[in-house]
Amino acid sequence: MREQKAELRQNMLHYLRTIEETQFKKKCAQISARLIMDPLWQSARVVAVTISMAREVETRSLIESAWASGKKVAVPQCEPKTKTLMFCPIDSFSSLKPGHLGLMEPDVSKTGRIDPADLELVIVPGVVFDRRGFRIGYGGGYYDRLLSIYQGPTLSLLLSDQFIDQIPAEAHDKKVQVLLTEKDRIDTGGFAGHAYGNKGERAD
Repeated sequence: MREQKAELRQNMLHYLRTIEETQFKKKCAQISARLIMDPLWQSARVVAVTISMAREVETRSLIESAWASGKKVAVPQCEPKTKTLMFCPIDSFSSLKPGHLGLMEPDVSKTGRIDPADLELVIVPGVVFDRRGFRIGYGGGYYDRLLSIYQGPTLSLLLSDQFIDQIPAEAHDKKVQVLLTEKDRIDTGGFAGHAYGNKGERAD
């Protein structure tokens, strides 16, 4: 199954590189506009989001929008030895530095840390998705480990082209609760978004 996921990942990464740049930016802008109007985004006071790179849905403008609306933004730092994520609040892109595998990560000496339990929305990256909410990431397992303990709302940003019919899911795979594309908002059935309290606990 690992080999099957790796093949799906590589095929999608190759496809994303073939999309014309203007079209890719247009779709990213449409996704960003939809996210900013989404109830999950609007209600969250502390959001976790990665710094996009290559052909990922662009997130820097979203981070700027979050700052402008008074949200606290937490960016993950990878811990390669344990393959876990540590989240750090940033209020400027100058708080970032190149980190694991060339990703832009927080400079912890400048930022401090945030307890994952205090995150009110986690934007989960991925490469391939199905409409059930399962995803294939980049193969490190960092977000799989996070999602095994994080109880709050999760949302992924993706192009509609990143869907396949069905991802071969394993027992440890966790669904992302909302999938947002340039065309659709898909609630995978994990929760009714308004029914969560500030820390992802059911309020009903």
